[in-house]
Amino acid sequence: MSNDFENSVKGGEEQLGDIPKELAVQPLPCIAFVGLNLNNKNHLHIWNSFACNRQSDRIPLYYKALTVKNTIIACKPKKSSYEWHIPKGILKSNWLHKHLFEVPSVALLFIDLEWSDPNWETASSECASKVEQLKRQLTGRNTRIALVLVQENLTFPGVDDSLPTERAAHLCSVCDLSPKSLFVLPLLDHQHFTGFVLRMETAIFELAKGYYQYEAKIIKAHKEHLNKTTHQLLFVRHMFKIAFLNEIKQEIQTAIKGYKQAYAYLMEVRVSFTNLLEIKTIAGFINYKICKLSFLQNEPMDAFSQFRKHIDIFKSKS
Repeated sequence: MSNDFENSVKGGEEQLGDIPKELAVQPLPCIAFVGLNLNNKNHLHIWNSFACNRQSDRIPLYYKALTVKNTIIACKPKKSSYEWHIPKGILKSNWLHKHLFEVPSVALLFIDLEWSDPNWETASSECASKVEQLKRQLTGRNTRIALVLVQENLTFPGVDDSLPTERAAHLCSVCDLSPKSLFVLPLLDHQHFTGFVLRMETAIFELAKGYYQYEAKIIKAHKEHLNKTTHQLLFVRHMFKIAFLNEIKQEIQTAIKGYKQAYAYLMEVRVSFTNLLEIKTIAGFINYKICKLSFLQNEPMDAFSQFRKHIDIFKSKS
């Protein structure tokens, strides 16, 4: 199931010269919900509380509901060397869509489990098996995994009762998860349920930012294996990716800086008859990003300056 964010990208056919919808939308961290049965009214209530009718004051997140058996897009083998690698183009056509909608930064596994469950040992073992299954699905990816216990009773670890504290520690141990990756949603506390959701979103966003920060760090590490003689296009590609990941993290100034660097790298690419159209197209995409984000940051003069520079550069290349 997808929400309005994904539908806004799917809708309508793109015309020649249009900015790709994946570039035009505000990128949001992709969060996977695993284990919810949307035919169950309690689970549907949880999904609706997070994913539907989101107001502008909510933390910007994109939620995607999956089943445990859903296949998350497989991770491609990493290159061991760039020495003989010749890229076929500057940007891969599916990279934006993949990281917006298909590769989750955080995967939340929802389990109906009370601290007072009389079959705790069996239930916690089954829970650990589901976590392990999810980890196997995400092999090769750095997606953060968190566990959400759906409960009726309002009892939390460390609050007036040693049982939740002990069992929370046990669950984190058998699932090999950090305590910061364990959440509890009390369904029957209708008065405060929205507050629990909002606090949980804050924690989810922090996990997501950690994921995108790590992904950007991996891409940065590629730079030491590149040289500008044979890998000019990869300098542009990698810097664009880093900028986009920072934009997903909502770190707009850092994203603008990255897009400007990607644009500068692009201007260093040797222009020929065969690559002129691609360079102009990618330059247009990056220029769009810089201008749009500058306006969002209330820096219109920077946007105007960038646009004039872009026009002047490519006026002579037409």
